[in-house]
Amino acid sequence: MGGQRATGKPSVQLQWRLDKAKECYDRNPCYVVVCGAQGNNEPAPEGDVMRAALLEAGLPPEHVISDPDSVNTKENVRNAWAILQELGCEKPLLVTSDYHLPRAMAIARDVGLDPQGEGSPCKPGLNYWLKNHMREALAWVKYWGIKYLKLPL
Repeated sequence: MGGQRATGKPSVQLQWRLDKAKECYDRNPCYVVVCGAQGNNEPAPEGDVMRAALLEAGLPPEHVISDPDSVNTKENVRNAWAILQELGCEKPLLVTSDYHLPRAMAIARDVGLDPQGEGSPCKPGLNYWLKNHMREALAWVKYWGIKYLKLPL
């Protein structure tokens, strides 16, 4: 979570992910599933905020589906894929921040998918860049610990 402002509008980083999703959609129209639950300090579920932003950007409502229940990347992948399979989709495209894309792809492969991926740029600035890359490095440690060492969550 944390991808929206107190106003319920996307943060800069979330908007860049949405811009990348729209770019992909414009190249190849398809169903788009946006995922994310509501964080403690957020006025709405992130999935709903993203859906509203994509509709405002011109995507047709019947092509943008919100999953407002996912709380982590594994749930994002599983929930989105379940929705896409019901719609007849055969190959998912994951769109996320560039620093998060490799782990998101690994998680998707772990649940049996063969996804494609597109990454949006990370917001510049040492504090922001460093914070996100350090957080992602720690998330990799957790991922490997769970996957290979069978550590509990």
